[in-house]
Amino acid sequence: MTHEQVLARIQEEKLVAILRGVPMDRIDGVVGALVRGGVRVLEFTFDHDQADCVAVNAQKIRYTVEHYGDMVLVGCGTALTVEEVEAAHDAGACLVISPNVD
Repeated sequence: MTHEQVLARIQEEKLVAILRGVPMDRIDGVVGALVRGGVRVLEFTFDHDQADCVAVNAQKIRYTVEHYGDMVLVGCGTALTVEEVEAAHDAGACLVISPNVD
């Protein structure tokens, strides 16, 4: 999707579910419930207090894109470094939310 298409979809949906601290073994339950509830945009937030948060978040993004990507837009949030943005992109994220783009 292009930048404009992703932005239009977010504006259309008017809701981004922010997923933080959801363990990998709970992804199906949480994402499945959100999808059944009509949520179509998901942000997996980098939890910088967690060891190896880049790899962990990329794994969640990749799994969700592979299993739910035809139903939802998947991205990352609280991206603070280029490494995090690149890992999310490589995992299939189509949006990045960052508190700072300096």
